[in-house]
Amino acid sequence: MLAVLVRQPPLGPAGPKEPGEGAPENVVEKASKRGAALLCAACGSRVTSLDQRIEVDGAHSHAFLNPAGYVYRIGCFATAPGVRIGSPPSDEFSWFSGHVWEVVLCGACTTHLGWRFSREASFFFALILARLREDPATS
Repeated sequence: MLAVLVRQPPLGPAGPKEPGEGAPENVVEKASKRGAALLCAACGSRVTSLDQRIEVDGAHSHAFLNPAGYVYRIGCFATAPGVRIGSPPSDEFSWFSGHVWEVVLCGACTTHLGWRFSREASFFFALILARLREDPATS
């Protein structure tokens, strides 16, 4: 993907990482309430909720390596109202065949939270699980 993806490396020390390394246990799978809010780990703003989880290519979570050598563990969500688009669409190195991607940032603090993948009239959000945390008030 484009260089913008490596401006904020995955949480923890720089360099290639194993899936889930440096991340808390899977916040999405540990959450106690189906509709619990998921917040930006950096600033605490609401990003999405657990009831927006979806499966893409047969799974909710995936681990992918980008061309710069970073491994990202992402979860797929139907909506993420707390993000904003941070790049033009690209079809280079797309992790999901036939989809274009755009970087998504926290709408409040601009931390890189993942990508929006789209194809024709449909889209979904692939959010970096290590950059989300469960809202204790909704769990």
